[in-house]
Amino acid sequence: ILKHIHEHYTDAITLAGLSDVFGLSRQYIMRLFQKHLHITVTQYITQLKMSHALELLRHSTFRVGEVAEMLGYSNTYYFCRLFRQQFGLSPTEYIRHGMNNNK
Repeated sequence: ILKHIHEHYTDAITLAGLSDVFGLSRQYIMRLFQKHLHITVTQYITQLKMSHALELLRHSTFRVGEVAEMLGYSNTYYFCRLFRQQFGLSPTEYIRHGMNNNK
């Protein structure tokens, strides 16, 4: 399941979709994630996407909206909100902070 998520994290992965792909119940997949990773499927996917967002924002010239789209978010505002929840600052603030630290 983790391999599938890592290969398709830019797609709209849902618990129902994982259930269909692997022929497992949603409840069983949820229990597996809680037991082994201590987080939900959604939290895992969000963390994966946000870690890739950091890399894209740090090592590229892509704009925030472009990064959001590359990671499968159709709504840039939602992406920014998730990013702020995860890291405590907006993607734009992160870019500025990184640029100031590089000087």
